[in-house]
Amino acid sequence: MDKCFSYIVWSLKYRPVRWEEVIGQMDVTTILKNSIEKNRLSQVLLFFGPRGVGKNTCARILASGLDSFSNVFEISGFLNHSVESICETIRKIRLYPKEGKYKILIINDFNFFSQDSFNIILKTIEEPPTHVLFIFCTTEKNKINSIISRCQVYEFKPISLRDIFFYLKKIAEKERIEIDNEALFLISKNGNGSLSEALNTFEKLTFYGQRKISRELVMEKLGILDTSYYLKIIDYLLDQKISQILILLDKIFQFGVSSINFISGLTKHFRDLLLSKNPETLFLLKLKKKTIRFYIQQSIKIRYSFLINALRICRQMEKESLIYKNSRLTIEIYLIQLANCLFPIQKKDSEKFPIQKKDSEKFPIQKKDSEKFPIQKKDSEKFPIQKKDSEKFPIQKKDSEKFPIQKKDSEEKKIQYLQENWIKFIQKFSEKIHPTYLNSLKNEIRFHIYNNKILLVLPTQLENCNFSFIQTHFIKYFINKLNNPHLEFKILVKEKDLENFPIEQYNLLSRKNKYVDELIERLNLKILSSIPTKLYNKKISLS
Repeated sequence: MDKCFSYIVWSLKYRPVRWEEVIGQMDVTTILKNSIEKNRLSQVLLFFGPRGVGKNTCARILASGLDSFSNVFEISGFLNHSVESICETIRKIRLYPKEGKYKILIINDFNFFSQDSFNIILKTIEEPPTHVLFIFCTTEKNKINSIISRCQVYEFKPISLRDIFFYLKKIAEKERIEIDNEALFLISKNGNGSLSEALNTFEKLTFYGQRKISRELVMEKLGILDTSYYLKIIDYLLDQKISQILILLDKIFQFGVSSINFISGLTKHFRDLLLSKNPETLFLLKLKKKTIRFYIQQSIKIRYSFLINALRICRQMEKESLIYKNSRLTIEIYLIQLANCLFPIQKKDSEKFPIQKKDSEKFPIQKKDSEKFPIQKKDSEKFPIQKKDSEKFPIQKKDSEKFPIQKKDSEEKKIQYLQENWIKFIQKFSEKIHPTYLNSLKNEIRFHIYNNKILLVLPTQLENCNFSFIQTHFIKYFINKLNNPHLEFKILVKEKDLENFPIEQYNLLSRKNKYVDELIERLNLKILSSIPTKLYNKKISLS
C-alpha cells in the first residue's frame, strides 16, 4: 500500500529550489537575488504572467532565501477561501514569528477573490506588520489596479519553445524515456509557453506503456492535427470543393480532434500563411524548413484581404462553438462561408468565374472579351459593338472581368439600376441615417461608371459626414442584390475628385475658350472618359 502511493509527480519532483534552476526567467531571478543581497526588497511584491512560468516557484525560493521557509502561508483565489479563513490567516501572520525573522504570505490568483476577501487583504497591506512579506501571484494585472501602486512589480514572460524543449529532453534522460525529437517538439509546442503544462503532458504520455513515445502517439493523444490536413482544406477552399471539405472534416473528427483544437489549428494556419507572404516575417514561423516551403507555395495563391478576413471569421467561429452545443455544425457553416468569400490569385480569373447567361443578359460583354465568354448571336445582335466606341472607352483586361462596360445605352441602364436600388436602400435604412443628411442622400447622390468601377459621387455638403455606414451597408446590399462579388465601388466628392477626370478637364477648358470644341472636331480628337457628358448633371429623384 505504501509503495502504491510513493510516486511523486514530476511537477513536484523536478521543482526548482535554487535561482539557477529556474527556467526562462533570467531577468526576474537576477533582480530578486540582487534585491535580497542589497536589502532593497519591498514589503509587497507582485508577480504577474501566464500560468506555469514559475511565479509560485520563485516566491518559494525567495522565502527560503530569507530563511523563512517554515513561516510561509499560502492562500489561493481558485480554492474559494471563505472570509473567515482569510481573517484567520491574517491573524496568524500578524503574530511575531517564533523562528526566523519574517513571515511570508503568498496569495495566488488574487484576481479571483470575492470583493469582501479583496477588501480584507487590501486593508491589511495598507498598514502591514513590519515582519510580513506579501507576494501576490496573478495572471491578470489589469484587474488589481488598486494595489499595483503599493507593489514592487515583476513580470514573468512565457517560456520559449527552445527552453521547454531542452528542459523536457533533460527530464527524459533522467527518467530513461525514449522519445522522438519531433514528439518532444510537439509536446513543447503544445505547452504554449507554460513549462508546467508541457511537463504534465509529457508525464501523462509515459503512462500509455509504449516503449518509445512517437510523434504519431503524441498527435493522437493530444488531438493535434497534422499540417497536411490544413493545407488540404485550404486547397479545397481555393477550388470551391465544399463537399470535399465536409468529407475531410468528418474524417478529422473521427480521429478524435476536438472542435476547439481544430479551430485553433486553422487559425494558426491562416496566421502562418499571412506570415509566409512576406520573406521578412518567415522567421516567426516555428516550423521546419520543408514545411515552410509548402506554406509559401500556398500563400502565393491567396490574397492578403482574404487571410485577414479568415482570421476574423475564425475568431467568431471559436466564440460561437463555445456557445452552441453543435460546434461541428458551426464549423461547417463558417467553412462554407470562407469558401464563398475566397478569390484565389490566378492568371485567368475568367476561367475560375465564368459568367452565366443571365449575367450576360444584364451586362452584355464586348467583342474583345468574347473569346473568354462566348455570347450567343442573338445577344450580339441586340448589343452591336462599334469600333469607334471601343476606341473611345479603352478597357483594361483585368478590370473588364470585374465589371464589363458596354456602350452608352448599356451604361445608362446600369446607372438607372443603381439609382433605383439606392432609393430603395435609403428608404429601408432611413431610421439609421441622420435626418440632416437624409434629404441630400435621397436627391443629390449620383452614380457613374469609370474604368469599370462604380463611382458614388457625393455633394459637397456631405464631404465631412461619416459615410462609412452607407458605404459598407449599400455595397453589401447591392452585391447581394446582384449576386456579383467582383464589383468595385469608389466614393468621390463632387467638386474635388471629379476634377481629375478628362471630361471635367474638358468642361473647364471649354468654359474658358469657346474654340475648344471646334479644335477637337477639326483634329478628330477623343476624350478618354467613361463618364458620359449627358449624365454628368443627372441627379437621383424619388419620382
